[in-house]
Amino acid sequence: MALPHGLPVPVADLTDHQRAYVTRAPAGICSVEGGAVTRHVAWPCRVTVATVRTTSPSKLVLDAASQFAPFCARRVIITRPLNRLMAPEELLDFGFYGIGVCLQHDSGELETLVEPRPWKPIRRHTPTSAAWWFAETAYGRFLEQSASEAPELTPVF
Repeated sequence: MALPHGLPVPVADLTDHQRAYVTRAPAGICSVEGGAVTRHVAWPCRVTVATVRTTSPSKLVLDAASQFAPFCARRVIITRPLNRLMAPEELLDFGFYGIGVCLQHDSGELETLVEPRPWKPIRRHTPTSAAWWFAETAYGRFLEQSASEAPELTPVF
């Protein structure tokens, strides 16, 4: 995974560890031709935003959305009108943690109350990392649902 996807890299430029891996890599991971190695394996998908749907914002909803922080941007969609007695300050925790909040109206239209913070990867992802597992799991869910039912998931090929 340290090699660029789809671009040939001279085998002589690899570290000893990388050369050893290339010689024993399972079929389909990479190919060696003419003194260059090309990586073929790639992330199965890229999750741009994880969405938690709820009837009202709460600490439990904040915690549920926070679990996705290492992997992608997060947002909460509130499916019932907010209680008029709820103060805007109650949504501050979501903004503090970078979690967007949207209100879904009866028409299905989403009104953004708090913008989600853009996600930035903390480190590179490898097939053994939690981020790789998350992408594999998300892609599996994507395959289970039609594209119209899962608009937040976009496969990357």
